[in-house]
Amino acid sequence: MFNQSRTVTIALSLALTVLYGYVVVLLFTEFQEPLGLETLSWSFIMLLPYALGALGNFFMLQRKPLTLVGAILWPWLYCVGLFIVVTALSLGMLFCIVIGLPILLPAASLGGVTVWFIQRNKKLAGIVVLLTLLSPVVASPVEAQFATPTSTTITHTFIDIDATTAVVWDNIKSVAPIVEGEHRPNWMHFFGFPRPIAATLSHEGVGGVRDATFERGLRFNETITEWEYHKLISFDIVETSEKLLPPPLDLIDGERFDVLNGTYTIEQLDSDTIRLHLTSEHFLGTRFNDYGAWWTDLVMQNLQNYILDVIKVRAELS
Repeated sequence: MFNQSRTVTIALSLALTVLYGYVVVLLFTEFQEPLGLETLSWSFIMLLPYALGALGNFFMLQRKPLTLVGAILWPWLYCVGLFIVVTALSLGMLFCIVIGLPILLPAASLGGVTVWFIQRNKKLAGIVVLLTLLSPVVASPVEAQFATPTSTTITHTFIDIDATTAVVWDNIKSVAPIVEGEHRPNWMHFFGFPRPIAATLSHEGVGGVRDATFERGLRFNETITEWEYHKLISFDIVETSEKLLPPPLDLIDGERFDVLNGTYTIEQLDSDTIRLHLTSEHFLGTRFNDYGAWWTDLVMQNLQNYILDVIKVRAELS
């Protein structure tokens, strides 16, 4: 390996790190229960990229000594290579990768710097790299023995509508099927989140059930808990999809993420304008709820604003 060209060394380092990373991803996604592994764990989010950085830089070291800058930046190439492979196999994983980038890249650099720090002793570096390769699979079952923190977050959005209270009310108690011409481009859909389809209502008043459907098989039952005519509708939300959801929707499982309830509130601003509020409460059960809550709130704001825009256009055209 000492006489290999720089290009060959880089290609070999990239190929081997991506292969290792993909095997670990498969273990964490396909063998979670028998091996006691968790994807939403520090063991996966931190130790996998750390191992990628250490492994790739160890191979780079065989050609010539690492510089500190190279030790920091080369691991990013290994991570990007793995990201491309994972995303090619499952586009829905792209959003999960984007969320993780602020953690994944520094962790990979840390692994690379570890090898740089001990590069003069290649035997020690080899032992350290071997231990890091095993660390995600070994550490995750141990981490799983500790209780997972839980938290709830409230997302509030609103929109001003030039329409009467009665018209707005008719457009929120149920939602007629959204036709193609009513949809608009949105970054959320690029990452695999489905567009809303419709929301039917079994009957008016408390106890009525809204059946909210989305593309890709996502479905929610929304049982009405408060009904103030022309003022407010509140409902508890239960995910009732009939088929296994693809990433990132598979996170809506009641254990890692769930939408608990929602409320529409109509506020009369003046004789011509209504302010329609949409509030939701969602649950998180991960090892990094404070960080995750920022992203889930971003997604929920985007979804709620998308629905509010459809209601606004319909109400103002009525």
